Amino acid sequence: MERRADKKNEDVGWTSDYTERALAGSHPYAPVGSGEGEEEVEYQVTAWRWWVLFVFSFASFLQSLVWFTFSSVPKVAKEYYPGVDEGTIDLLLNWGAIVFIPVLPYVSWLQTRRNGLLIAFWQGNALVFLATVIRTIPCWAPAHLRGNFYMQWTLHVGQILNAAAGPIVMALCSKLSAVWFPDNQRATATAIAYTANALGTSIGFLIGPGIAPTPDKLPTLLYVQIGMAALPIIGGIIYYRERPKHPPSAVALAHIEGRYESSFFKGMKDSLVNVSFMLVILAGGIQAGVTNGWQGVLPQALEDLHYTESQAGWLGFGGSIAGIVGGVVIGPIMDRYFQQKCKLLLLLLFGAGAIAFTWLTLSLPTPFFARPTNTGKCGLTIRTCQVVFVNERYKRWEAEMAIYHEKPQLSHPPPPLGLNVQE
Repeated sequence: MERRADKKNEDVGWTSDYTERALAGSHPYAPVGSGEGEEEVEYQVTAWRWWVLFVFSFASFLQSLVWFTFSSVPKVAKEYYPGVDEGTIDLLLNWGAIVFIPVLPYVSWLQTRRNGLLIAFWQGNALVFLATVIRTIPCWAPAHLRGNFYMQWTLHVGQILNAAAGPIVMALCSKLSAVWFPDNQRATATAIAYTANALGTSIGFLIGPGIAPTPDKLPTLLYVQIGMAALPIIGGIIYYRERPKHPPSAVALAHIEGRYESSFFKGMKDSLVNVSFMLVILAGGIQAGVTNGWQGVLPQALEDLHYTESQAGWLGFGGSIAGIVGGVVIGPIMDRYFQQKCKLLLLLLFGAGAIAFTWLTLSLPTPFFARPTNTGKCGLTIRTCQVVFVNERYKRWEAEMAIYHEKPQLSHPPPPLGLNVQE
C-alpha cells in the first residue's frame, strides 16, 4: 500500500491546502468512492480556525469570570446587599456546580447534533449576557431594599443562568478542536479552550478587588461585566461557523460527515461499558471537582486566617495562572511526545500534583498544629504559600489537560491510518 501527502507551497488568502492520497477504501474515514484506483482526499486548514477558537475561548473565560463575581469580593458584597451573609455568597458560587449536573445531559446530547457547536455557542452567550443584566436589578433599587428576599433572588437567578452556560462552553472544547484543527494541533487547541475557563477565575481574583474595593463600586463591576458579555456575541456575528468549508483532518471529516453522530442513549450506553473511559472520567472528576470547589471558597477560607482580600486574590491568581500555563504547555508536549502514552503522562502529573498539594496542606494550620497567631509562625507566609500553591496548580492543570485530550480519544478513537501532515 502506497500513500503520499503533498503540501502546496502557496497560501491563498486565509487558507492553506493539504492534499493526501490514499487507496480508496483503505482509510476508514476516506470518502466513499467507486473503489477503483486512488481517490484524492483534500484537507484544508484555514486561519479562521484561530478566530473561532478565540471567540469560543473568550466566551468560556467570561462565563467563569461572571460566576466568580461575588466570591472575589465577599466583604464588599455583604456590605452592599443588607441581609446577605457568607452562606448566601457561598450559595451564589455553588450554583455553578448545582446547575452543572442537570444541564450536562443536554450538552452531551447537543454534541451528537450536526450543528451542536453553533447552537451551544449562541445559547451559552445568551445565557451569560442575560445573567449579567438580571444581576444589576438590585442596583436600581433604594439601598434599604437591596438585600430583601426578592432582590436577593435576582442575584440567584443571574447566577443560575450563568451556571447553565458553564457546561455548554466547557464540554465542547474537544469537539471544536477536532472539527477545526489538524491532528498535530488538536491538543494545543483543546488546551487553550479548556484553560480559558480557568483564566476567568484567575482574572476575577484581581478584577473584583480592583474595580470594587468599596461597596459603592460594586455596581461598576456588574456594569463592566455586561459590556464584556456583549463582546463574544459581537465576535460571533463577525465570524463563527459550525465547521470549516473543508475538513483539516480525517477526524474532522468524520465529524462533518456525521460518522460520530449516533443516538444519545446509545452513546451513553457505549461510554458506560467502556472501562477505560469511565476510569479517566472518575479520575478527572475527582481531581477537578474537589480542587475547583476548594479554590472557589479560598478568599473566605483565608479571611479566617487574617489574610486581606488583596492577598487572597494574589494567591488565587498566581495559582490559577500557573495552572493555565501548565495546561497550555502540556498541549504541544502531548501532540509531539505523548500521543500514545497518555497513561504514563497522567501518572507522572498526578504524582507531582499530590506531592505539591501535600506540601501546601502542611504549610497551613491543621488539626495537628496549633493555629498561628500571625502569618510568620509555622513558616506560613503569603510568599511560601503562593509558591507551593502555584506549583500544585501547575501540575494539576497539566493533568486535567491530559485527561481532557484523552477522553475523546477513548470514546471516539481517531482513525488509525490517518496521515498526520505537518505544517
